[in-house]
Amino acid sequence: MSEAKQLPKRSELPEEVTWDVAKIFATDEAFNEAFDELAQKIKDAKDFKGTLRNSADALIKGIEFVLDVYRKLEVIHVYSHLKNDQDTTEATYQALYS
Repeated sequence: MSEAKQLPKRSELPEEVTWDVAKIFATDEAFNEAFDELAQKIKDAKDFKGTLRNSADALIKGIEFVLDVYRKLEVIHVYSHLKNDQDTTEATYQALYS
C-alpha cells in the first residue's frame, strides 16, 4: 500500500497555481471597506418602506437599489468564500466568510 500524501499548504504553492483574489479586492482592508459600505447602504433600505407603490419611478428606484445591494454582496461573498477555501484552517478567513 502506498503512503498517504499530505496536501501542501497554500503558502507552499507557487503563486501561478493559486487564485488571484486581488482582482476582486486588492487587500483585506479593501474588502472590509466594501463590507462596511454595504452594511451602511443596507440601512438605507428603510427609506423605501411604503413608497414602492407610489409610482413607477419609485418602484424602479427600489428595484435598482436591491440589485445594487445584491451585486455588491455577491462580490463580497465570492471574495470571502475564496479566501476561506484557500486555507480552511485559517481562522481569519473562517470569520470573514461567516
